[in-house]
Amino acid sequence: MSQTTRKKEKIFNPYMKQSIFVRPFQFYGDYKDFVFSQDRIENANIYFIVERLRIRFIPEKISVKPTGEMRFVFNRTGRNFKLSVDFARILLESHLTSEMKRVTSTTLFGLDMSKVMRQISNNNKGITAGCVFDIHSSSTDILKFTVFNTNGFSIDGYLSPHGLLSREIIDFNNFSQLLYVGKSKDISNRSVKHEKILQALAECSDDKDIYLFFCEFDENQITLIPMAGNRMLVSNDSVKDIDKIPKIELIEMCLINYFKPLCNEGYKYTDIINNKKVDEYLKANEYTKIVIETDHDHAFWRFGSDFIQPSLRHEIIFEW
Repeated sequence: MSQTTRKKEKIFNPYMKQSIFVRPFQFYGDYKDFVFSQDRIENANIYFIVERLRIRFIPEKISVKPTGEMRFVFNRTGRNFKLSVDFARILLESHLTSEMKRVTSTTLFGLDMSKVMRQISNNNKGITAGCVFDIHSSSTDILKFTVFNTNGFSIDGYLSPHGLLSREIIDFNNFSQLLYVGKSKDISNRSVKHEKILQALAECSDDKDIYLFFCEFDENQITLIPMAGNRMLVSNDSVKDIDKIPKIELIEMCLINYFKPLCNEGYKYTDIINNKKVDEYLKANEYTKIVIETDHDHAFWRFGSDFIQPSLRHEIIFEW
């Protein structure tokens, strides 16, 4: 009986290494420096414009217990819902240094910070840090706060509704509709006037919001070599035979071709297998397959398009 001859395979395997989401208004004013100081934006090489269900804070209805438990009230397409959160834990995870082991939370209006710190020091022995929620400067989009300790250290921060819900793993059976895929090179200078972002904002319905997903893709080179006895030798290495810019161009092209986002024009109906870039950078280097992986473990990152069902994981394969 004849056996099928197996061939050596060399796979170009880009994968989503890390990601972060922001709203377009965070590119302006007080938020801009903070946003572009994030490594996950600085290191991003691909970004998505997506549309999601509109959710807002109701800042004046936030309530706080001395234990640090906070009750947030949100509005979702005209209906309110509540969420109780151990806010101290969130702050310790993302904003406080290791010596701030215990936190008390309170809502204060225009009080002098030094007076507040003295009060915490005098009235709460063993409490090393406090949190002021600036309700007057907050909005339905952003909740501003300052974390401080009795030694004068302070740090400003803010939370968005989807950011808080994402941290607490709250899912509304909603998904992100992918509208555009682009390269994120020099995005800090281009984003505030990028025509596709402006187009998405202009066409967004009243019950939806526009988000930007910044993604850092890295690449593996997977080689499969047939061995005797129906075995396969597998090697996994970084991609060294393709330069950085062509790698990102290939990833962008394949993502657009797979999802066919509404606001993209080129590559949606390109014949990837016979594309000149694939010939020049992949086939010329003896690659036999493209496998792109986008994988996330939280429901907020479930995304799809008019052509592709929403999922936390997408595996995009082109083979020749």
